[in-house]
Amino acid sequence: MNALKKSLMARLAGFSRKEDGAVTVDWVVLTAAVCGMSMIIVNMLQPALFNDGGSAIADDVARATER
Repeated sequence: MNALKKSLMARLAGFSRKEDGAVTVDWVVLTAAVCGMSMIIVNMLQPALFNDGGSAIADDVARATER
């Protein structure tokens, strides 16, 4: 039983020293932050883009039909 405990402790110690997944975790966090910021920016700009764009198109169509 003592050998099993030592083996388990050695495996846990080796696992805690590994840093292989740290870069993956960083990329996941950064990607989530970029996606979240993009969604916030799109939601903030969406009304201005569509309302102003629709008005500009309507004005252009009205001027085109007057000619």
